[in-house]
Amino acid sequence: MDVYKEVDAIGANSSGVVRQVRAEQWWRKQLERELSGKPPLKQNKLYVEWMDIMNEIMALRRDAENKPAPAYAKTIYLSETDVVALAGDERENVWDIRVLSGCRVHILPRERDSVDFKRKVVLTGSPEAVRLAEKEIRADIQTAHTPEGGVPDWLPPFVTAHDWKRRHNIDVPQLRSVWTHNLPLIAKGRRSRNPIRADIFRRPKKWTIKKFGDYLESITNLSFSSPVHSLLYPDGRLNRDVIIDIIRELFTNPHTKQFLSTRAVNSVIFYCYRYPQYLPVLLSLFPNFEHLMTTRTFNALLAGCSKNCDLDRFRYLISLMKRCGVKPNGLEWVAFVDTILSSNVRQKVVARLRKEGLLDDERVLRRLIYRIIPDAFASHLDSGQSVKDYFAVMDKRYGQGWICTDSIKPMLGVTICKQREIKLDVQCMNYGVAVHRNRKQYSEAIAVYLDLVNHFLGLTVNNETVRILFSAAWEARYYNTCRVIWTYACLWGLVSSSMKHMVFDSLLRNTVTPPGNESEANWFRKAGKAIVGIKIDMSDLEARFDTIKNAPPTPDQELLGTDNVMSLLIEYQPAGELRSQQRQLAHWIIKKDFEAVWRYQPQLPFSHMMWEAHALDMGWARGHAENMPIAEVVKNAIKIPVDEKVVQRDREKDDLSPRSRGIGESEVGDEPKKQQEQQPQELERESKQQTANITGPGPGAEPGTKP
Repeated sequence: MDVYKEVDAIGANSSGVVRQVRAEQWWRKQLERELSGKPPLKQNKLYVEWMDIMNEIMALRRDAENKPAPAYAKTIYLSETDVVALAGDERENVWDIRVLSGCRVHILPRERDSVDFKRKVVLTGSPEAVRLAEKEIRADIQTAHTPEGGVPDWLPPFVTAHDWKRRHNIDVPQLRSVWTHNLPLIAKGRRSRNPIRADIFRRPKKWTIKKFGDYLESITNLSFSSPVHSLLYPDGRLNRDVIIDIIRELFTNPHTKQFLSTRAVNSVIFYCYRYPQYLPVLLSLFPNFEHLMTTRTFNALLAGCSKNCDLDRFRYLISLMKRCGVKPNGLEWVAFVDTILSSNVRQKVVARLRKEGLLDDERVLRRLIYRIIPDAFASHLDSGQSVKDYFAVMDKRYGQGWICTDSIKPMLGVTICKQREIKLDVQCMNYGVAVHRNRKQYSEAIAVYLDLVNHFLGLTVNNETVRILFSAAWEARYYNTCRVIWTYACLWGLVSSSMKHMVFDSLLRNTVTPPGNESEANWFRKAGKAIVGIKIDMSDLEARFDTIKNAPPTPDQELLGTDNVMSLLIEYQPAGELRSQQRQLAHWIIKKDFEAVWRYQPQLPFSHMMWEAHALDMGWARGHAENMPIAEVVKNAIKIPVDEKVVQRDREKDDLSPRSRGIGESEVGDEPKKQQEQQPQELERESKQQTANITGPGPGAEPGTKP
């Protein structure tokens, strides 16, 4: 048997799977379709979008190579000491000097093979402007090196020792000095705890490029506990609101925005992605700093988008890089892979990059390998091959540059679990998710589930999993995640009594509550309408609903569409027959969803739809859903593909029978094991005492009880 059957990347529209596999039947089916010239099997919409973005990034690299050279440019060389004195750090930076028609200063990134401390600085503008700018740069460096006779605090350590060793022909350690500001960088996840208000933080008497960047880096790193916060701001203002107001003022004030640089812009970008509610402010400031955006800036923006799984903004940034002529450096692929939810698609993308020769940078290679090793290595060991074989395969594919500490750590974890026969079962998963749910860490509970199913392939769910996840998603106000859990619970016959009552109350609620917690009131009015409804059309309504069906439509009903059943529930009807019919209709819709267990089966695995819903909810959680009218929420809620069952089964048998449709035919590259994800394992009813110990009191009746 050909144990080392390798399916390589074939193209953007290919449905091949990238990993070392045995000759499995599902793989042969995909290959036969490609060899016969047949179109690939039905692909998920999200998968197609990932492939489109990958092609756009590849086109971006080609377009950047054809960028026309400026009319006049001069390259000068500065030591890293001078670069830090001028800009505040040694990394890539861009700013403008206002001389004549203007001169742009671009400090290029340190070259990979550089053996000295000289850095290239490109000056662009008219010849006379470049000459004056160079003169100004020399003067600024001289001033920075002699601040009133003192010694600057940014000098690198051991400079004197290096010079002394060179003069005496002593070998100098090949370690570069580390240049940072006194405060730890926000990019490293560490922030200052100095208890000081942002609006009284001392500003420089005279602005320079370096001082402007230092100031912004300092205020965006201010962070302290809530008790200190309330003492500093007795008027109730938020420190982060004060900081964003300062940023807006500095970036728009004609007297200060001339000191903008890439370093200052990046500090603001990191800050806004820490508080996503300020992303609209960042977007409004784009025209002020768009010309200063470098590869480093775009990498920061792309990393923020990947963290939020925001594919729309990710795609926009790629198009913006093309428009600005910014040349990518490979880290855009790391951010792109982080947006991909499917581990198999991640492996496919990395293999495609290898085939295209885009993994020459060892730094990029190691970061990408780190993101695919856990699943690829576990699959390799499951196939009966050894660790030594895996190293041989990886060395053959990527050379020996892929091995580093980060890539070895997940392999050690997988190996130890294999040696000790540690396997995560559904009860362990339920416990881990319930711990976060009971601590009211609702978003974290969903994230833990997604993390576990991504690392432990074939992990199933039971009635407890459904109840815990739905409760967490409900409290987190995740419309789309709740809809996915509800739909699959109906298709599996696992809707609990508490789930039914929560959804029914929300489905029937359509009045505006008195002033108070408007966010919570909005959620309760909208949630039920967005959650329920499995292929229910207006034509399915019985004749007893003709009165409410023929009532004059409201603007919200027209926005949703007269063919949508939910349009009959989104507006309050006066007491009487219309209100009575709304109540009966809510009961009827839920009953139809319960009957879906005999009529439909899901096309995609539960975990896959949970990933999609979570990505969509992350976009909505930034305040978008709260401001959307109820009709728009219902209209834009996630669509869950289902297939109609051919054979009707007996109710008792169907409640516990596995759903047989495998995802190998609908999602590219998923192993046969993942077919189990589409159905919960056979219900093992735990005792009430065990349930109480694990999950705590729920929001309704006993978990697992059918409505």
